Amino acid sequence: MMEHPLTKDIKSNTNVELQIQLLLAEEQRERLQRELSQVAEELRRRREEAEEARQMIERMIIRDNNEDHFEQPAAEEVQTEEPMDEGGDQPDETPDRNNNE
Repeated sequence: MMEHPLTKDIKSNTNVELQIQLLLAEEQRERLQRELSQVAEELRRRREEAEEARQMIERMIIRDNNEDHFEQPAAEEVQTEEPMDEGGDQPDETPDRNNNE
């Protein structure tokens, strides 16, 4: 049995089509690999930004807590000093008045 003359061309065309499909698949794989690398880089960058933001917020909270801590004793001192000052001034004035009269 003899092969039909077009059989060789069909096989050749099939091989060419397969080669084209392989090339296209390789190009697509490379493109997807580049895109995957870009996504990975973006995720890394966002992770770094999130960590920097977390650290900044943590520092702000610590600073606010420290400010609150320093303001509270100062406010308590002012409250405790005021009654003592008022009470301390009155007895001093009374003897002066007595001495002046």
